[in-house]
Amino acid sequence: MRYLTVHLMPRDGGVFHPLGSELREESLIHREAIHHAEHLDDGTVVLLAEASGNRKRYEEIMTASSYVDDFLVAGEERWVAVSRFEPTNAIFEPWSTSTMPASS
Repeated sequence: MRYLTVHLMPRDGGVFHPLGSELREESLIHREAIHHAEHLDDGTVVLLAEASGNRKRYEEIMTASSYVDDFLVAGEERWVAVSRFEPTNAIFEPWSTSTMPASS
Protein backbone atom coordinates (compact mmCIF):
# COMPACT_ATOMS: atom_id res chain seq x y z
CA MET A 1 0.00 0.00 0.00
CA ARG A 2 1.26 3.48 -0.83
CA TYR A 3 0.67 6.63 1.13
CA LEU A 4 0.94 10.28 0.27
CA THR A 5 1.33 13.03 2.84
CA VAL A 6 0.13 16.46 1.76
CA HIS A 7 0.60 19.66 3.72
CA LEU A 8 -1.82 22.40 2.68
CA MET A 9 -1.58 25.97 3.92
CA PRO A 10 -4.10 28.75 3.32
CA ARG A 11 -2.80 31.48 1.02
CA ASP A 12 -3.09 34.19 3.68
CA GLY A 13 -1.28 32.11 6.31
CA GLY A 14 -4.45 31.83 8.38
CA VAL A 15 -6.73 28.83 8.66
CA PHE A 16 -9.09 27.10 6.26
CA HIS A 17 -12.03 27.35 8.63
CA PRO A 18 -12.88 29.30 11.83
CA LEU A 19 -13.48 25.98 13.61
CA GLY A 20 -9.90 24.95 12.80
CA SER A 21 -8.66 28.17 14.36
CA GLU A 22 -10.56 27.47 17.56
CA LEU A 23 -9.25 23.90 17.76
CA ARG A 24 -5.68 25.03 17.05
CA GLU A 25 -5.82 27.62 19.84
CA GLU A 26 -7.00 25.03 22.40
CA SER A 27 -3.83 23.81 24.14
CA LEU A 28 -5.59 20.73 25.57
CA ILE A 29 -6.25 19.32 22.07
CA HIS A 30 -3.55 18.06 19.71
CA ARG A 31 -4.68 17.61 16.14
CA GLU A 32 -2.70 14.71 14.65
CA ALA A 33 -3.96 14.11 11.10
CA ILE A 34 -6.82 14.45 8.66
CA HIS A 35 -7.35 11.05 7.06
CA HIS A 36 -10.28 11.81 4.76
CA ALA A 37 -12.28 14.82 3.58
CA GLU A 38 -15.25 14.76 1.24
CA HIS A 39 -17.43 17.53 -0.16
CA LEU A 40 -20.99 16.19 -0.18
CA ASP A 41 -23.78 16.99 -2.64
CA ASP A 42 -25.65 18.96 0.06
CA GLY A 43 -22.70 21.41 0.25
CA THR A 44 -21.33 20.20 3.58
CA VAL A 45 -17.94 18.58 4.19
CA VAL A 46 -17.35 15.29 6.01
CA LEU A 47 -14.00 15.00 7.71
CA LEU A 48 -12.29 12.01 9.35
CA ALA A 49 -9.58 13.30 11.67
CA GLU A 50 -7.30 11.99 14.40
CA ALA A 51 -6.46 13.86 17.59
CA SER A 52 -5.26 13.40 21.16
CA GLY A 53 -5.55 15.25 24.42
CA ASN A 54 -8.72 16.36 26.15
CA ARG A 55 -11.54 14.67 24.27
CA LYS A 56 -14.19 16.29 26.47
CA ARG A 57 -12.94 19.76 25.54
CA TYR A 58 -13.02 18.79 21.85
CA GLU A 59 -16.64 17.67 22.22
CA GLU A 60 -17.51 20.96 23.96
CA ILE A 61 -16.04 23.00 21.10
CA MET A 62 -17.77 20.91 18.44
CA THR A 63 -21.14 21.04 20.26
CA ALA A 64 -20.95 24.83 20.65
CA SER A 65 -19.92 25.55 17.05
CA SER A 66 -22.59 26.91 14.74
CA TYR A 67 -20.62 25.46 11.79
CA VAL A 68 -20.90 21.81 12.91
CA ASP A 69 -23.95 19.88 11.76
CA ASP A 70 -22.97 16.59 13.38
CA PHE A 71 -19.95 14.76 14.81
CA LEU A 72 -18.94 11.45 16.35
CA VAL A 73 -15.83 10.68 18.42
CA ALA A 74 -14.34 7.24 19.20
CA GLY A 75 -11.34 6.46 21.39
CA GLU A 76 -9.82 7.75 24.62
CA GLU A 77 -6.16 8.89 24.77
CA ARG A 78 -5.93 9.18 21.00
CA TRP A 79 -9.23 9.35 19.17
CA VAL A 80 -10.76 9.67 15.74
CA ALA A 81 -13.58 12.03 14.95
CA VAL A 82 -15.99 12.17 12.05
CA SER A 83 -17.61 15.55 11.58
CA ARG A 84 -19.96 17.14 9.07
CA PHE A 85 -19.76 20.91 8.81
CA GLU A 86 -20.42 23.94 6.62
CA PRO A 87 -17.28 24.79 4.60
CA THR A 88 -15.79 28.21 3.91
CA ASN A 89 -14.42 29.35 0.54
CA ALA A 90 -10.84 29.03 1.86
CA ILE A 91 -11.28 25.25 2.00
CA PHE A 92 -11.74 25.05 -1.76
CA GLU A 93 -9.16 27.63 -2.91
CA PRO A 94 -6.19 25.19 -3.00
CA TRP A 95 -8.16 22.98 -5.37
CA SER A 96 -9.26 25.66 -7.80
CA THR A 97 -8.16 25.08 -11.38
CA SER A 98 -6.25 28.36 -11.46
CA THR A 99 -3.79 27.03 -8.87
CA MET A 100 -3.32 23.57 -10.30
CA PRO A 101 -0.45 22.93 -12.73
CA ALA A 102 -1.34 22.21 -16.34
CA SER A 103 -1.27 18.53 -17.26
CA SER A 104 1.26 17.46 -19.87
